[in-house]
Amino acid sequence: MKLFYWYLIIINIITFLSYGLDKLKAKIKCHRIKETTLLSMSIFGGAFMGFLAMIIFNHKTKVNRFIIVNLVSILIYIFIIYYFGEYVWN
Repeated sequence: MKLFYWYLIIINIITFLSYGLDKLKAKIKCHRIKETTLLSMSIFGGAFMGFLAMIIFNHKTKVNRFIIVNLVSILIYIFIIYYFGEYVWN
């Protein structure tokens, strides 16, 4: 389970940086990161920092699917961490 926590830390950092990079690319009108890539990173564990990046960078905040995917993913991962975390800490 500790490996899972390390995975979550790393994927969240990568997701945060990707959202920030995409916002920077949007400002300079450069080739962007695909929306499906950003959403996939959120679904596969990066939702915590993905949502934070949306707020900090004011990026994709008007796109409902980003808000919904990030919030639902956060709830799912909170459940997973809470449910399986009991076995790790006990």
